Amino acid sequence: MNPLGPSRPIVANHLNLRAYRVRSAAEQTWGATLTLGEGKISAAQLVRQLARVSLFRGLTPLQISEIARRAERVVYSPGAMIIEENAEGDAAVLIVSGQTVRVSGPELSSRVEPVAEGSLLGEFAMLVETTYSSTVVARGQVRALRITRDELHAQIVEDRDLADCLVQEVAGRLSRMSDELREIDASLSRSANASATASAYSNTQLGLPAPSVPAQ
Repeated sequence: MNPLGPSRPIVANHLNLRAYRVRSAAEQTWGATLTLGEGKISAAQLVRQLARVSLFRGLTPLQISEIARRAERVVYSPGAMIIEENAEGDAAVLIVSGQTVRVSGPELSSRVEPVAEGSLLGEFAMLVETTYSSTVVARGQVRALRITRDELHAQIVEDRDLADCLVQEVAGRLSRMSDELREIDASLSRSANASATASAYSNTQLGLPAPSVPAQ
């Protein structure tokens, strides 16, 4: 018997097959729809949005479905603060639908910065004790999932493979960040050497002592 339900035409695209498995896992766990605020939303939609989060790469559809099942389903009113800069975080927040904006935080490109649906805010707060780095507020009614640290830790206790997958993704992200920092450092060093060389050439033309070039 097919564990995914009635047989369907074979789809060559493996992404479509994965989406079908994700949808089936969600519907087997909760049924076709969930109540979120005053309306209904597809359980499969929630799982698909979670599956797109980079931190959840490598997780199985059932693991993602369980994360969504344990999450708090909340609705924010217009003007409500979803996360606040420097506040202690106890959960990551997935924006399911609705308009949200970032109004403070690092590298803010303008007075307000739109936040796309499907974004996961404060993702490290669901893993470790930390503070939020930005303030995000709702512009209209916003539907969201709060993935609390307590619930995710409880799931990890029951599923050690989940911990391994999350650790690997975080480690990979830190490794990429380290490579980027080394490249920035090398670029700054090259710029400093080029500036010193140019200055030395100018001083030579003027008959002045050449400055020393920083040692590598």
